Amino acid sequence: HARWWKNNPDCVILRDKNQGGSLTTEEMISMASLASLSGGLLFLSDDLENLSQDRLEVARRLFPQLNTGGRVLGMGDGECPECIVERMENDEGSWSLVGMFNWGNTEDSRAVSLESIGCAPSAGEMVHSFNFWSHSTSRGWASTVCASEMPKHSCVVLAVRKRNFEEACYLGSDLHITCGKELTRWKVSDRRIEMDIFVSRRCTGRIWLYLPDCCSPPHVQTVGGSTSMKIDCHSGKGSGGTKLDFVWVIPVSINSGTSSF
Repeated sequence: HARWWKNNPDCVILRDKNQGGSLTTEEMISMASLASLSGGLLFLSDDLENLSQDRLEVARRLFPQLNTGGRVLGMGDGECPECIVERMENDEGSWSLVGMFNWGNTEDSRAVSLESIGCAPSAGEMVHSFNFWSHSTSRGWASTVCASEMPKHSCVVLAVRKRNFEEACYLGSDLHITCGKELTRWKVSDRRIEMDIFVSRRCTGRIWLYLPDCCSPPHVQTVGGSTSMKIDCHSGKGSGGTKLDFVWVIPVSINSGTSSF
């Protein structure tokens, strides 16, 4: 009843076979993703000091955990539902966090309609999709979002946003599985972007931005040490980030919980 207690979920198992684990990398990521998207309590069952750095990083990206559970699509269609959706919102806008799972024993594909996840575009809008675990991006006007060539027992976690096609957009990061809850402030004016990012740890990582008018590397300016930064999208002003078809990958370093950009 969400007042006195919550159901006890299965523990997330991160250890690899060298540490006595039995899960493949795909299975470990699927378990971690499902536990996170389900919301509520999140337990780790491993000795964190003995985990490899890449698997420890998976754990870090799950916290802080979601307080609400996602909506399962296709409930009753099979023994194990294969899609869970969570509607999210921050200062930049709203998006759908979509987990698609292949529980089968062979490679397969998954697809979900944009209408069913609240992301069907209107006139003048297009849809951005960011794959949290693989860091791939796509955009367009299709009626579905797809995951192809999924290995057995694997999953994808997609942040799906519909935005005006001329609008700068925050696509996601490798800091937190929600691809946006870490963003606590977003302000765009005169092709300049200011933002605050909060995570409850010191870390380095990357953020992905769609900057449709930025043909040259944006100027990334730090103000006040490591806690304040601005991104200037005027052409030819700097050398910050890596460009991928108007998607810019910006490295970030967070030393005290919050960084402002």
